[in-house]
Amino acid sequence: MKCSQKAIQHTLATYLFETFQGCNARQDYTRKTTKLQDQHIECVLKENDSVPLHDITNLIGLLISRWTLTRH
Repeated sequence: MKCSQKAIQHTLATYLFETFQGCNARQDYTRKTTKLQDQHIECVLKENDSVPLHDITNLIGLLISRWTLTRH
């Protein structure tokens, strides 16, 4: 099979043999912002497109990380 025994053991332990679907369901993550807050973020980003992201987090007034803002 051109793979290690460890890789085969991991695959057998991770997936159901009959359906070959993952044993563990994906985790649902709660959103950090509401849709209204998302709209506010978009408006601030459009108005201040030349400002660095770490300064925009202060302009928004929400307790969100720079990474959350980057995803928006």
